[in-house]
Amino acid sequence: MSATTLRLPASLLTGLGAPFNTIRPGGTIAITWSGLQLGAGKLNGAISAEWQFASSSLSTGVPVRPLPDANQWRVPGNSTDMQTISGPLDLSGSGTIQEGGRLRFEGRAQPLAGIDPGVKAQLTSLISLLGRREGEAAILRFGN
Repeated sequence: MSATTLRLPASLLTGLGAPFNTIRPGGTIAITWSGLQLGAGKLNGAISAEWQFASSSLSTGVPVRPLPDANQWRVPGNSTDMQTISGPLDLSGSGTIQEGGRLRFEGRAQPLAGIDPGVKAQLTSLISLLGRREGEAAILRFGN
C-alpha cells in the first residue's frame, strides 16, 4: 500500500467494545503509513496514529477535556509503542501484534505531575476506566 494519511472520527473506536464504548472518545484519529506490505498474517512497514483534539464523555455524560492533543502508535513490523505527545494525561506503553492480528499491550496512564487540580479531578474517572489502579495511575493491559 502506498504512503497516505487516513483521518477518522475517534468515535468509531466505540465499536471495539470496552473500554472504548464507556469512554466514548471524541476527536480525530489520523493514521499515516508509508509503503506497507501485508501478507501471511504479517504487517511490514510503519504506521503512526495520532489522536487529535482528544476528548471523552463518560457514561454519566460529563465531558472530560482536555486529553492529550495526540497519542502516537508506531507499528514497525510486529511491535507497537505508544507515548503521549502533549496534554495533561501521560500515556505510555508497548506491545506486540501477534500472528492473526491479535494485539498484546501493556502500558500506564496517569495525570502529569503538577497539572491543575481541576483537570486532574476530571482525569481520575477516565483513568479508573482504563485499567487496574495503582496509586494515581492505571495499568493498561490488552490481550493475553
